[in-house]
Amino acid sequence: MKKRQKILEAHPYGIVYNEKRGRWFTRFKVDGSVIQRHRGSKEELESLIVEFYLNGERFDEEEDKGRIITFEKAHDRWEKVQEEYGKEPNTLYRYHSDWNRFFSGTKFSKMNILTMTSYDIESFMINTIKEKKLKRQAGIDLFGYIKGVFYTAVIDRIILKDENPCDMVDKKKFKKYYNREKKSQSERIVSIPEIRTLVERLNKDVTERPTSLSPYGVRLALLTGMRSGEICGLRWSHISDYDFLICESEKYNQKTKEYYISDTKTEKDRTIPITEDLSSFLADMKKLQEQYGMTEDFVISVGDKKLHTRNLSDYMIKVSKKLGFGVSKNIHAIRRTFNSYLRQNGTSATLAGSIIGNTPAVNDRHYTYDICDMDTKHKLVANVEKKMLANIKFA
Repeated sequence: MKKRQKILEAHPYGIVYNEKRGRWFTRFKVDGSVIQRHRGSKEELESLIVEFYLNGERFDEEEDKGRIITFEKAHDRWEKVQEEYGKEPNTLYRYHSDWNRFFSGTKFSKMNILTMTSYDIESFMINTIKEKKLKRQAGIDLFGYIKGVFYTAVIDRIILKDENPCDMVDKKKFKKYYNREKKSQSERIVSIPEIRTLVERLNKDVTERPTSLSPYGVRLALLTGMRSGEICGLRWSHISDYDFLICESEKYNQKTKEYYISDTKTEKDRTIPITEDLSSFLADMKKLQEQYGMTEDFVISVGDKKLHTRNLSDYMIKVSKKLGFGVSKNIHAIRRTFNSYLRQNGTSATLAGSIIGNTPAVNDRHYTYDICDMDTKHKLVANVEKKMLANIKFA
């Protein structure tokens, strides 16, 4: 008993009771790292302390084995929690894919989260950003995964809230390592000459293959700036005489390889006015369905088949390559172009965003480009000169 008491008195760390968790805690220094242990009673924890020093300042094999919770194991738990929260199948699939991309097989994945420090996280982040040439948003997402894993560990009472290493990470250190390469404007939008060439190809394809649905999807994108999923999810029941409602979107389950209809990306409904060109498009689709039959309520469908997002995206990329656009263009490039023309014509970011389905901030940051030709700019500048310098002459 005297020896036990001497060992406990020599132990350099305090023994603290945590009321929230109902357990007794202390720390130990093992191989240069300070780690935490806890037990249900003070007597049990004191016995662990005595055993630690009697064992040469090491835990026995079973104790070590039971307390090694690797980042990989903690990440599996975090993924399970996300599934329990009802996250979309594609979101869960992306989490799994990103695990393979960033963490799988790394030294970081095998580290014990009980002994990990903010320096371990910062080192992993910086090396991964450099190795994978990550852009800022990808880096933010990567740290978000790590932060989520440790947050779940706190909720599960594996680590204490005030000992979460993520809280000590200096994210400013990552900035200088991000890949700052940006796509040129010509890569992000579709120019007027490209649109003319594209429309000629659409007309040719529907003439030669009237039941090929992808050209109709591209045509609808050019008329509305809609997303691929919204185009494929548009039903006749959503259409009135003056406008149509965008309230559904087709999605593809990466795991099951099946299409399904869900909410829009923003989970918000919006309406688009029916213009003369849109009315003409809808009339063409009605005529096509009357000729070949229709078993679905979807606007872009014929007979027993409907347009799917992957077919639409693949068609747009394939056609833009064949037409020699320099770089392949997707439906999103059409969305940016459509929005840019809205903005050029004086539409506010709020109104333009409500039409194509994004927030004013996102609209300004990611969807608005300078699409004025030089003749237009010449006229604008000349007009400003006349107004500013009216009746004023230089010497």
